[in-house]
Amino acid sequence: QSIIHVDETPALVLLRDSLDAEQQEQLDKRRKKKPPDGEPQELNEPGSATSYAWLFSGLDDLAPYDYFHWSLSRSHTSLDQWLATFQGTVVADAYEAYAHIEKRTDGRIVHASCNWHARREFVKAETYQPQLCAEAIALYGQLCDIEERGQLKTTLERYELRQREAVPVWRTLERWLASDRVQRAALPRSPFGKAVGYMQNQWEVLQRYLTDGELPFDNNQAERAIRPLAVGRRNWLFFGHPQAAASRLRLMSIVSSAHRHNLIVEDYLTDILEQLADAAQNDPAKLQAEFLADLLPDQWASKHPTSIRKQRVADKADRQEAKRARRARQRILARQRRKATAGK
Repeated sequence: QSIIHVDETPALVLLRDSLDAEQQEQLDKRRKKKPPDGEPQELNEPGSATSYAWLFSGLDDLAPYDYFHWSLSRSHTSLDQWLATFQGTVVADAYEAYAHIEKRTDGRIVHASCNWHARREFVKAETYQPQLCAEAIALYGQLCDIEERGQLKTTLERYELRQREAVPVWRTLERWLASDRVQRAALPRSPFGKAVGYMQNQWEVLQRYLTDGELPFDNNQAERAIRPLAVGRRNWLFFGHPQAAASRLRLMSIVSSAHRHNLIVEDYLTDILEQLADAAQNDPAKLQAEFLADLLPDQWASKHPTSIRKQRVADKADRQEAKRARRARQRILARQRRKATAGK
């Protein structure tokens, strides 16, 4: 694979005197620092700490799995360790661990930034600069519409569509950002100024998706996959131990990947655990790559069609079709409004 989505989310962990001297020293340094904007405040209780769950999610036609990892810190060293042999593009937000990855890896890995995050900054600032933010959101609406129409196209067709229609929108955005009215309103510490600064700082990597029809426009795939973990921690509150955290996320990798392929998770887990237990007990030599590959969710699904939630597949298809139809109606109405305005 050459393209992966990456995201991370904080989660409380109980330490239970499990840290070595080096880890404890790093944690003590973190507790003394003021966290950057948007970062959770580090806990000062000696028995717990803020840890991080990382998600690596492959594209459907490359590596259709969701893979979770746990680390005590959010530093780039954890990310670099897990991507030590990866070569390609990481689709992620603007967090510095992703933003500087190309420089750290001498170009082995490049960063494609999430356009939905950039749009979100203008949504946050809309209360303060409604007219200007509405203009930015409208331009992003055009880009989203282009992506919607490109979903059913081949990689080459999507690339050509982006070059033909999205590139001119980006040129309009560039002129808009450089206009006097935007520059005057973009005070550095204001919400609108931060939105403009975010886009200007990420300008090149926000447009990286234009260079390849396979590259995603945003990182929404990873955000959807990591959402159950982010929502679930409100109930389970914390990991009970660092080893428990790592084990929990390995299990979540399996369940999330099964859910991604619309499997009845109970059927899937029951079958693969029985097969693994039988092989471990009666034929350990069987536990090789070929045998294990057949237990991956997409491979297992092809051999167990009765364990696929067909209604969920149909519902997803219906929602996507309804969304495409709604976008098509919006395009028709927009053309009619432009014609009416030109006639006047």
